[in-house]
Amino acid sequence: MMGAPVVEKTTAWDVLQADACLQFYPWRDLVFESWGKGQPPYYNPYQLAGVPFLANSQSAGFYPLHIIAGLSHLPTPTAVSLLAWFHLFWAAFGIFRLSKRFGASDAGALLGGISFALSPFMLGWTGLASVITTVAWIPWVLLYCLPGDRRALLKLAGCTAMMVLAGHLQFVALGGMAAVVVLASSAIQTKRFPIAIIGLV
Repeated sequence: MMGAPVVEKTTAWDVLQADACLQFYPWRDLVFESWGKGQPPYYNPYQLAGVPFLANSQSAGFYPLHIIAGLSHLPTPTAVSLLAWFHLFWAAFGIFRLSKRFGASDAGALLGGISFALSPFMLGWTGLASVITTVAWIPWVLLYCLPGDRRALLKLAGCTAMMVLAGHLQFVALGGMAAVVVLASSAIQTKRFPIAIIGLV
């Protein structure tokens, strides 16, 4: 009696790329489609017998740039590509600004920004859009944790809100922990309370 035929695996399987195609793309498509109809994306009718869509933070249904893309009726492939390029640029610009704030030269800050945006981490996670969308805001959060900007609190609140709305809560937590470290080190260095550093008092 012959056994079952052996099927050889001839192509590599990348689970991240599979998630990008089978999970994140449909989520973004549903978000854009809902906002295109002028409706918040509260509900996902395509999974199981229907699930609350916003219960999944990575749907990022209220991320402002997703709302704009949906209301603009951009095709999903175009919107996803433009958002990926924008967030890579935004991450690079954030590192550039943060590096300058720490005293780097223009060339050093530019190299730092480009190196971060084109790092294997950022490029490798581009398909899982909530990762780079969230991480792109972390340099900006850290920038406004540093002393020297009279409107730092307002800017910090805005950048933190964008980071949270971007949807990847693991990286939100990491960004938050980094912000605490920067605030604490600034407080020690300046001998001021952290709340004073960001301009509340």
